[in-house]
Amino acid sequence: MNIRWQFASSQLRCVDGKKTEMTGSIQIGDRVKIHLDSKFGMDGGWFEGIVVRIDPYSEHRSFYWVELNAEAQVQLGIRQISVFNIKNIQKI
Repeated sequence: MNIRWQFASSQLRCVDGKKTEMTGSIQIGDRVKIHLDSKFGMDGGWFEGIVVRIDPYSEHRSFYWVELNAEAQVQLGIRQISVFNIKNIQKI
């Protein structure tokens, strides 16, 4: 059986009509953790913050702007960052 998956507004769902578990959608004001990869060097990993803006990219994808918490801001040297890949953002 070939199952196709579709990503939509931080939700993962099966598009062949079968019911699957869906994650909650991410909204402005939600506390989240984001994953930054190795391009951030030794500072890669998971960081916490709050969603402050959502910019739609397409019908099914958006940029999530996250204001990092104070500890992450000091560690990374940035205040806000946008996250496009929903695998790299989780509601907490």
